[in-house]
Amino acid sequence: ATLSRHACDQELASIGVLGKQSLVRTLVAMQCECRSVTEMAGTLGISPRSLHRLLVREGAAYSQIAESVRMGRAKRLLLEGHGTEAVAELLGYSDERSFRRAFQRWTLSTPSEYRASRQT
Repeated sequence: ATLSRHACDQELASIGVLGKQSLVRTLVAMQCECRSVTEMAGTLGISPRSLHRLLVREGAAYSQIAESVRMGRAKRLLLEGHGTEAVAELLGYSDERSFRRAFQRWTLSTPSEYRASRQT
């Protein structure tokens, strides 16, 4: 366990997050929803397995972080006046319907209900 912890600390230090900020915050700042795990790991200079291991250490999963970033971006785009079709395309959804279902799963409201509730 000590060797594993030391190895993780070395990897965190090598990507510049040890003692500064969490890897989760780093991924959020890098807009991780735009990249696959493999691409993000390459950007950070570590293997995908190391990225997963470091995230587990912080109690997080890449998919959860990516989904959270995507949700935040969707909310911002909707409040900026973008239509659901445009937001779906910008976020990489296959179609508007898929985006609307995901948005309802995140917020328990439709994109139009969300926009209306924030503009009053």
